Parts: sequence; C-alpha cells; structure tokens
Amino acid sequence: MPIEHLLYRCPGCGHDPIMATPRGAWCESCYTSFEQGNSSVVIANFPDGKIEEYSVNTLMSTIEKLGGISRDIFNHNGEKPYEAHVKVSRGNNHKSVRWKGRVIGFFEHITEHQVAILKLKKDYLTLAWGEQNSLVWPLENLTAIQISSKAIQINIRGKGLYQIEFVSDSPRRWEDLLQCTLYRFYKNQGQRVIAFQPRIITETSPPQDTDAYRTGQGT
Repeated sequence: MPIEHLLYRCPGCGHDPIMATPRGAWCESCYTSFEQGNSSVVIANFPDGKIEEYSVNTLMSTIEKLGGISRDIFNHNGEKPYEAHVKVSRGNNHKSVRWKGRVIGFFEHITEHQVAILKLKKDYLTLAWGEQNSLVWPLENLTAIQISSKAIQINIRGKGLYQIEFVSDSPRRWEDLLQCTLYRFYKNQGQRVIAFQPRIITETSPPQDTDAYRTGQGT
C-alpha cells in the first residue's frame, strides 16, 4: 500500500493532507518526507537533515491520537465539498465458486472501472463524469462501507455495490470522512450510528450524546 494511503496526515506536525511523491510522501507544512524502508519500516527525512526510522504501526497510532483526519479539510457546516479523483467499478452480479462439482461459495463480479470525481458534502455523495453525467446519493441511501488496501466499497440502497479506487488520495482518509459525515448526519436526525460494518446501523441517540467523534466510531 502506498505510504500516503497509510500516513494520510503528517504524524509529525499534524498537517492534512500529506502529499504523494514518486518515492513516498511529503509534508508541505514541516517539510518532512517519508519513504518506505524494509518490511513495515518507514524512513522519515527531516528538513534539518536528521533521519529516523519508525514502524508503520507507530506512525498510524500517532495519527489516530491526532484524531484521524483533520476537520479543517472538510467543513461539515458549509457547502464546499471535499473531492478526489477515483476509478469506479460496479459489483453487478455474483459468480459461484465450485470445487469437485460442488458450490462452495460466491464472489461478486466487478465491472471495468471508469474514471470519475468523488465529492462529499454534508448531506450527499456525488460521482461525476464531467458536468453532464453524475450520480447523486443522499447519505441515508448509503447502507454499507467497506475499506480495502486501495479502495472503498459502498453499497447504495436500490443500486448495489460500487467499488471506488483512489488515484491520489487515501482510502483511510475517505473512510474517516464518510464515517464522520454519516455520524453528524444521523445525529442531526436524533440518531446515532452504532455500526458501519457489515452494514450501517443506527439507534435513537441518548440525550447525553455529544458531538465527539473519533476514527471509526461515534462516541
């Protein structure tokens, strides 16, 4: 997985987003660059010439302590969307897996991808192919979100599965963005999200519920 997909926010200064480079990632705020080392090691090159090695888990844990995504990159109370260039595929049917003539399981057939722009606003998600071609999904129509190493799978009520691969952004950032936005969306309706996987489940929000949110869960 590309470093910028894991370290989608600078673990040093907290700047978001971090920028992809041919060799890894770079923070345009503190000027620290990150490169893949051996196995799960990340090499951090600081602007003063200092070089340090960190485990991926250590840096990811640091980002979690910062609160995941920076809330500054997407204003949930405004109308300006957060967007990313993506490749979109559809899960249009299931195929059986057979062994010695017996059906032992099924897998979803994914269509060829199309290049599009994914946009997230406070009330809906949009896929756009130019100005005239777009799909608009109200957030209440999102029924499931599943992340993989380079993509997010979103199930849309009545439309099926969409697999969204990010060209130059992080699926982890988008998982956080979607979960945070859905949490706020349902909170405004008096509901609280209690599960995002394997499907989105809500319940009536208790009176003491706050606006606190951390990566992967509303608390």
